[in-house]
This record gives sequence, structure tokens and C-alpha cells, in this order.
Amino acid sequence: METISRKTTIVQNEPKVLASVINDAHIPDTQSYREDSSSIQSYAPDIDGKDNISNSSNSDIYNGSPLQIVKTRFFSKRIVKSRRNMMKSFLLTNVLYSIVIYTIILMFWGASAYTTKYYHKVKLLAVLQDDYIPANNTGMTSLTDSLGSIIEQSPGQWSIFNTSSFMERYKLIGGTEEINNKVIERIYHEHYRIAINVKPNVTMSLYDSLISGNSTNDIFKSTDFFELVYETGRDPTNMASGFLPLVENIEAEFRFFFTTQYVPSLMKNLTSTNNLNFENLGSILQMDFDYNDYRPFYRRALISPIQVGLIFAVILSIFHFMLYSQINAEMAKILNPRHYIFYRIGLTWFTFFFISLFYCSVSAIFNIDFTKAFGHGGFVVYWMSTWLFMLACGGANENILSLIFLYGPQFLGFWIIFFIIINASTTFFPFALNSVFYRIGYMLPMHNAADIYRVIFFDLTRNKMGRNYGILIAWIVLNTLLAPIVM
Repeated sequence: METISRKTTIVQNEPKVLASVINDAHIPDTQSYREDSSSIQSYAPDIDGKDNISNSSNSDIYNGSPLQIVKTRFFSKRIVKSRRNMMKSFLLTNVLYSIVIYTIILMFWGASAYTTKYYHKVKLLAVLQDDYIPANNTGMTSLTDSLGSIIEQSPGQWSIFNTSSFMERYKLIGGTEEINNKVIERIYHEHYRIAINVKPNVTMSLYDSLISGNSTNDIFKSTDFFELVYETGRDPTNMASGFLPLVENIEAEFRFFFTTQYVPSLMKNLTSTNNLNFENLGSILQMDFDYNDYRPFYRRALISPIQVGLIFAVILSIFHFMLYSQINAEMAKILNPRHYIFYRIGLTWFTFFFISLFYCSVSAIFNIDFTKAFGHGGFVVYWMSTWLFMLACGGANENILSLIFLYGPQFLGFWIIFFIIINASTTFFPFALNSVFYRIGYMLPMHNAADIYRVIFFDLTRNKMGRNYGILIAWIVLNTLLAPIVM
């Protein structure tokens, strides 16, 4: 009897509760009343004094019928607080997006926006070897001097030498061949971006080609005397568009001067018309420089490992944290703190050991040449360098993501885009054509990994490899020391 009395009390209270909900809504809800009536009848005892309950257990009856949230219109007065929260979220989201766009993404755009503005920072070399003119040819004007005047007025940080000053500067004792090799060496060791090397006696060679009776051997070829030395492999995507225009403009201006002023003046001064070689006259008008790309960008497929692939490597260094999150949480419960720290560090190191191998094998699948700089050991150098690069990026991402998931997991995407763009904008664009701000790339993992990769694939100078590896290792050490703090 006591149980029946308690059931009856709950049933009697049901209409009051339901009515309260409907009154709070301030709207008519006939459907809810019909459902209430049905609900009350289902709980009320029948004539025989037995409970008319077919699908409800005694515990459901004892606890009362559950209440459900009633859905309503967007502008309903009942959800004023929810709308206010939504507007706050909307404003915060757009403010965050504006900050990201006008700081991080703007930084990437800015890295390539004002190339010509920074031409004065580009280091260029001009070696104008002695252009001997006999004393009896007083009417001859030196081609080398004419080119030197054009170079001095051109943009760029030019270092201009003649034969004696260049030999004195670099303690040379040989002749032309030693000077030519030294010019290439200065470009190879990245002291200059591009060099203009003018071979000796260019003016007299031009003169002799016009007065000699030999129409074959004495043809003047400008490419034998005017040489441009550079390395596309040093910066495959920016050399043609960013640096070569500096010397291409000089070449075009010198060609215009040569064909419109110098040659007509020279022809007037040649009084010995009987010895004039008209067959060679046409060849001298082709004033072109010899472009000596000392480290060419020899295969288009290389753009993947040395540039775009670096972004993929950074992204891959993020995934492991989320993939291991569940097992890490489980291990944290059963391992003491010291062993848990060693477990996390070891797991990260061994994971990237194999991920870097898989990543590098993609280049091997497409027959990328690893032997340019280190012979048959080139693939191992590439693999170990990628392992260090992924450890540097992965350790930083793991530490930052640990804090993000603790305090604000919704900001994960902002960190990913920030880390990728700050690395890419300081790697894909040369510092010489950018603001000094971008020199922070010297301390970032991607820039140093890119330098190492270019040595592997193009056999560039190894002068910077010690610094590159040192910075990557410094990132790994720093991340390892910070890991116990943020775990």
C-alpha cells in the first residue's frame, strides 16, 4: 500500500510540472497538453486498482517522467542568453581571424612584395680584367670602361675590381685563369649572388676581328669575353625572377650602347678601309653575355623535396601527437612521472626515425639523385637530416599542443598555420630581398633544413652545414628540456 501511495503522489504532481514548463515558454502548446494527458493516463491506475503501465519499469515510475528541452525560434525571448553567447563567439572568431590574416598571412605576402626595394642589399661582383689598347690607337674607347660605367649606375651592392686590385685583394700570383677560377669560387662560397667577369683584351679582339683578313678564326664572339657566374641551385625559385634581372638589365643597356653608339663610332675611326673585314661586321653586333650557371637547377622534380615537401614534413610532425593521445593518457595512469617522461621522449624519437625514412623514400621512388655531394651515402645524409628536422619541429609542436589542448583546443588550427607560415616565409624567399625582420629564419628549423637539402641535391658549399645542424640540434635539446614541464 505504501508503494502505491508514493506512485500516486508522483502521478498527481506530473501535471503541475508540465504546466510549469509550458507557462515558462509563454506560448500555447496544445500538442504538449495532449502528450501530458496521455502521459498522465499511462501512469494513473485503472478501475481494478492495477497500474496501467505497459512499457515502464517501477524505477522509471518512481523517478518521474523525464523533461525534454523544447526547441523554439531563433529570436525567441527564451534564448536571449544563448544568442548573446553566440554573438560573443562570432565577434571573437572574426577578431582572431583578422589578427591571423593581418599578421601571419600578411607576413608571407610581404616576403615577396617589394623585391626591387631591397636591390641595394644584394651583393654582386664585377671583375673587369685589363683591357690593353696600344698607344697608337688613340681613337679606340675601352669596352671594359664603358661597361664599368653602366655597372656603377646599376642597383645592387657592387664590388668592382680590375686585374691588379682583384689579385691584390685575394693574394693571387697567377694570370687570367687563376682570376677566372677565383671568381667562380667567390660565387660558390656564397660571398656574392652573381658575378660579371670580363676577360682581358676585349677591345683589341673586337678591333682585330674587323681588320684581319681571316674571316673564321678572328670572328669576335662576345660570349668569349663577357661571362655571368651564378648558382641557380642556391635559390631555384628566386634566381630567375629576383636576381638575374639585375644583370639582365645591365646586359640590355650595354648592348644598346654598343650597337647604337660604340660600333658606329668605331667604324668612323677605322681609316684603313682596304683591310676592313665586312664578313665579320655582322657578328660583332651580337652582344650577348655567357650565362655560366655553376650549379643549375637540373631537374624540375627537385622542387618537391627542397621546398614544398618541407611544408609536408612540418604537417607530418603534428599528427603523431593526436594519434598517440589516447595511449599516452593510458600510460600516464600506470607509469611513474620519471618513466612516463622517458616513455614520451623515446616514443617521439623512434616515431620520427621511421616517419623520416618513409618520407625520404618518396624521393628515392622518383629517382632523385642523392649522390651529388656525398656519393652513395647521400641518402643516409638526407634521411638523418630529415630526422633531425622532424624532431625539431615535432618536439616544438608536441609541447605547444600539450598547452593548447589543456587551455584552448579550439585554437589548434591557429598554431598550425602560424608555425607553417613563419617557417615558409623565411625559407622560400631570400633574406637579401626582404626586410631584416625575416632574418629570424636563421633560427627556425625549416630554413636550416632547406640549406642542408640544397647541399645534398646541388653540391653547394658546405660552409653553413655546421651552423644548420647546430640549430636543429639546439631545437631538439630545448624541446626535450621543456617536455617534462608541459606534459
